[in-house]
Amino acid sequence: MNYRTKIVSAMIALAAAILLIPSSPVPALDGANAAYAQSPIDYDRDNDGLIEIAYLEQLNAIRWDMDSDGEADEGPNGVYYTDDYTAAFPNSIDYMGCPSGKCHGYELTRNLDFNNASSYASKVVNRDWISGNGWLPIGSTDESLEDDREFETTFDGNGHTIANLYINRVGDADTGSSGLFGYLWGVGEIRSIGLISVNITGREQVGGLIGASESTRISDSYTTGTIKGISEVGGLAGSVYDSKVAITNIYSTCSVTGKRNVGGLLGTNGARIIGSYATGEVIGENSVGGLIGSASNFVSESRASGKVRGIQNVGGLIGSSYAHIDSSRADGSVIYRGNASRRTGWRRRERLRGRRLSYAQLCHRRRIRRECSRRISRL
Repeated sequence: MNYRTKIVSAMIALAAAILLIPSSPVPALDGANAAYAQSPIDYDRDNDGLIEIAYLEQLNAIRWDMDSDGEADEGPNGVYYTDDYTAAFPNSIDYMGCPSGKCHGYELTRNLDFNNASSYASKVVNRDWISGNGWLPIGSTDESLEDDREFETTFDGNGHTIANLYINRVGDADTGSSGLFGYLWGVGEIRSIGLISVNITGREQVGGLIGASESTRISDSYTTGTIKGISEVGGLAGSVYDSKVAITNIYSTCSVTGKRNVGGLLGTNGARIIGSYATGEVIGENSVGGLIGSASNFVSESRASGKVRGIQNVGGLIGSSYAHIDSSRADGSVIYRGNASRRTGWRRRERLRGRRLSYAQLCHRRRIRRECSRRISRL
């Protein structure tokens, strides 16, 4: 065998040996990790300036970008939340894909469920969010906390739902407001989102969607489930402020339990309420209403039909009211006990149009029903 023949034979043997070596499997990438194996991702594919949320980890990441510009905020110690934020939105193109580099909010692209692994990028249910203290509300009103920031832009549910939100924050340290969003502030908007089967227990300013809101518009949204708290407790929001803001077409079927300022839809309200309703049972002590516990602005074309139980200032529609009421009604039964009060369910500043509320639905105090009846008949 000559030299050339030996070389050819060696090469053939080497090739055969390589073919016999088993190949190592390529590890599968799923969830958020898969993004690193892909080309850069556009998180605003419809170019509306709203960053798209497809997983619960991304919903959670809103807390690290409260101004919704697509960049991580600075933390209380001067450290940015970059690692946490980019873990939820990996491998993004410049400016998250928002046109002209200007993102101004977030939007859901599908239904999400805290109890369903398919709603997680990791494909594993986060046990910390469905047990123990549960979900940490996005934003807080508690200035004693290191991170008391508020969400201040737009969140659009696009008609999608979030199911099985669980919050249990009743300890002494849990003094912030409770809801999917703890605290909203600014000229933003929450719209077109449904929260299904919520289970929320908090202290003050407790609601299914929002704990406390100031100057933020809320529209076309609803909640179902159970809400419990102490003060300013509502089926959809615990407290809403700013008389210039309109809240339209929202509703709640939640059962709501609290002590003070408890309402089937809103615990305390200072905004204009239009075309909204509540159907759940409401139980409290003082300022308890089927729709709103305590109201001080304008209520129009709204209704409540749930059973209401309380001690003082109890109303089928509103517990304590300074509101201007127009074409609204209460259909549910009202059970109350305790001392009568002129503060119950009616205020001198209140105006009743449409005359769809009876004096009993407004007053709910035996010792002042006669007086209320005379006053209402003069409106």
